[in-house]
Amino acid sequence: MSPLIRDALLLFVHLLCIITLATLLVGELIILRKSLPSAMVLRMQLIDGWYGIVAALVIITGLSLLFFSSKGVLFFTRNPVFWLKMALFVTIAILSIPPTITYLRWNKRRPMDRSCSMMLKCEALADSYGRKSASSYSFRSAQR
Repeated sequence: MSPLIRDALLLFVHLLCIITLATLLVGELIILRKSLPSAMVLRMQLIDGWYGIVAALVIITGLSLLFFSSKGVLFFTRNPVFWLKMALFVTIAILSIPPTITYLRWNKRRPMDRSCSMMLKCEALADSYGRKSASSYSFRSAQR
């Protein structure tokens, strides 16, 4: 395979993964509401799972580009834009950890009707004042 075709394929797959990652993030943003029925909670968890998989694919394709492209490693590592993109990717990855943990906790906290009524402020209260008092507050305030 010629280096030109290899580079084009690597770039195409990498950009496709990045676009898919952004699409999944927008999907989570669209679904997120103060009150989520069971189907939406499961959909949110499914999208978040795919978000993690596609983020790993972005890393794999990016490393493939870094090491196997015809430009070479030095071209990328000496470029400040490359490091800016790496810093942004790491920042977004770190910021996406708390929502993922919250989605996993929802499995334990869903009431018997399998729906989830959460408010973001109540999640912060749960971390600050203790799980029992904040979770009872969130379910009481959702009933009003």
